[in-house]
Amino acid sequence: MLRLAWSGALSMLALFYLYQHKMANGKKSFILYCDQRGVWDKLSNEQAGALIKHIFSYVNDENPEAGDFITEIAFEPIKQSLKRDLKKYEKYIAKQKVNGAKGGRPKKATTTQLTQPFISEPKKADNVNVNANVNANVNVKETTKKSERVYFKNQKLNDIFKKWLKMRHELKARPLAATSIEQLQMKMNYNSQEDNIAMVEQSLQNSWLKLVPVEKKQYKKGEPEKVKYTPPPEMVRSMQNLATNIGNTQSKK
Repeated sequence: MLRLAWSGALSMLALFYLYQHKMANGKKSFILYCDQRGVWDKLSNEQAGALIKHIFSYVNDENPEAGDFITEIAFEPIKQSLKRDLKKYEKYIAKQKVNGAKGGRPKKATTTQLTQPFISEPKKADNVNVNANVNANVNVKETTKKSERVYFKNQKLNDIFKKWLKMRHELKARPLAATSIEQLQMKMNYNSQEDNIAMVEQSLQNSWLKLVPVEKKQYKKGEPEKVKYTPPPEMVRSMQNLATNIGNTQSKK
């Protein structure tokens, strides 16, 4: 009986030793970390070669013995990191086995509450009213926040800027990011309010997706500004009647 007990204890110790010193079955790779370079830099080329051969022998479950004290000391921290990585790998494999037993990763839902089709007999749910109220409140709050957002202190400029953003949305243009709007605001700070309003109105009237400054005619120094003359409608009609009468008189001749 004592012999059987002693042999059983030795078998358990041997299995424990092999478990502590073996790599996982089927594991084809291992990791050496960049912060371990300091150890390698302190070794000669011959010592580094002996160490890397010892590492490959270890990860291939050959249970190597260090041939010298330097290899044994240098390998110890690397061995600890290999053991930690092995435990992580074994946990990952165990998790994958559990997921595989359940049928693999759960499929993503193809329909949601907003996209699911209408059915003739909808399922009854106790929280239908609650969800409807919550969704309604959220939608109202989001709409209110967008409508009440202030981009400029000038009320007229702020209102027309919102109309321009709405026009862009209706044209299905790419929405402006918050950073893009901030850049526009910074550029417009250098202009007068009248110029900014005219610029936004111009882009809104022409359905432009960008804000283009209004071109101003420039005159030479000392040259008076040329004003375009528009005759009154009565004068235009009189000139047209006069031209018609002259044409009729010449045709009779």
